[in-house]
Amino acid sequence: MISGIRQFIQQCLTQGMILPGLTVIIGCDPDYAEKVRPMKGIITHFFLIGLLMISGCAGQPSDSQSSLNGTVITGNQLLVALAESRDSSMVKIYAFERTVLGWELRTGPLAGVTGRNGFAPAGDKREGDGRAPTGLFALESAFGYAASITSSMPYQQATENDLWVDDVLSPDYNTWVKRGQTSATSFEVMKLADNRYRHGLITGYNRKPVVKGYGSGIFVHAWLEAGYTTSGCVAFDETELIKLLAWLDPLQQPQILMGTRQDLATVAGLPALPPDADLPGILEKQIRAMVAGYQERLVEYRTPDGFFGMAVALPGNALSYVVLTQWGSSHQPEVGELVVAKEQALQTVKEAARRYERM
Repeated sequence: MISGIRQFIQQCLTQGMILPGLTVIIGCDPDYAEKVRPMKGIITHFFLIGLLMISGCAGQPSDSQSSLNGTVITGNQLLVALAESRDSSMVKIYAFERTVLGWELRTGPLAGVTGRNGFAPAGDKREGDGRAPTGLFALESAFGYAASITSSMPYQQATENDLWVDDVLSPDYNTWVKRGQTSATSFEVMKLADNRYRHGLITGYNRKPVVKGYGSGIFVHAWLEAGYTTSGCVAFDETELIKLLAWLDPLQQPQILMGTRQDLATVAGLPALPPDADLPGILEKQIRAMVAGYQERLVEYRTPDGFFGMAVALPGNALSYVVLTQWGSSHQPEVGELVVAKEQALQTVKEAARRYERM
């Protein structure tokens, strides 16, 4: 039955029977379906397929061999962005300071997100792959929308005329330039319409030297919302980021260490990292197995009460495949599947989380 429903969705996508804005609910209870429908102003149709109870789960593939052997932390302030697996875009953020007694934890763990396709193995990051680089990088400078911020870090104000070049053919690749002063045909405006770059840090990834095509614009910045992944940056709560900026001292040569737990374990002098306190349950493992193989994790969201939801982009259209935990008709947690417009994926997952909490 599972494969038949998935084949049906794929056939609809291929034949253009599912259009942007359509919501397909698979395995979600009718009450939830009625809750979702009025929430989406762009929905043109609603289709209830029926209830599924999906059993069993597949193990996650193991991470590849780490290549961070020989990496030595040279700075005295260290930010760590730690993922438990390459199959996850969720990270824990820690801030450490080296003292005469050794490394001391200053902040963390904080919830964060990274690239929609997780971490690339060390040295494998490429432009546009949606992955965050693995490794140890300098925290070069801060940036933001305001004329100044509370920080000792070198700071640059971002305006609508400030660009970060991601054109691999441009001599300005992976640098900050002014509009009109570059021939690059692809770039990112550094002042966005939202809060993500209101406070940020530029990392030293692929900066000295710059290698064309190896990835650009790897920042630490405020997240849009919890659960919403990035294109390769590290993002977390803006209030916590502001505190971090006030703490950082360029004289201490601050660095960021990014990667999976397995990757970072080989780094010399790594501060002791606590074990993961948010071990995935059976349903989360099941959900991850169901979306394995899809590119572009748009949303990855977990709550302390056991809810977990993910949304992945369906290729070639404006839709996303959402898989999440819900309360079934037998009042037991189960897995539900939905197909919704990409721009509605995060809102859909968070509405499901609120319903899960209330039950």
